[in-house]
Amino acid sequence: MTQALAIDLACAQLRRTLRGLQHPPLGQATALAEECGEVAKLLLDRHAYGKPLSKADLAGELADVFVCLAEIAGAHGVKLGPAVQAKIADLAQRAPQWRKELSSALKTARSQAQLAGSALPSDAARKRARGVSRIEKRAAANRQATTAAGRRSKSK
Repeated sequence: MTQALAIDLACAQLRRTLRGLQHPPLGQATALAEECGEVAKLLLDRHAYGKPLSKADLAGELADVFVCLAEIAGAHGVKLGPAVQAKIADLAQRAPQWRKELSSALKTARSQAQLAGSALPSDAARKRARGVSRIEKRAAANRQATTAAGRRSKSK
């Protein structure tokens, strides 16, 4: 099965599944923006705040983006399969020049992102910190209970 055929079959299945539930044009664009925002939020949480990234959540949000793209394409008579194949062919022509112009800058950017990412606490470090925090909270609660019990015994 060719790439274009698989994409077009998925789009057709989505049209059948969601028949009667199509957004109006502005709603289509807004739904796409919303779903892209959810992808961005997952990536922001992971790469800026060090939260764990659920691949299942990311896959679901990326699929939602595809659903929105398929709806927009269908509403405007665009076949995504051939469009994607044409874009890949176009990128194949342009990529060698981009490699010459951008490889060094992108390599530097990836290195900086990796360094910044390594400064984020790992999942294990966050779990240890939460564990320490819980221990400290329990210790504080025990101190308060002991202090309160001492006050009660003195007041008797």
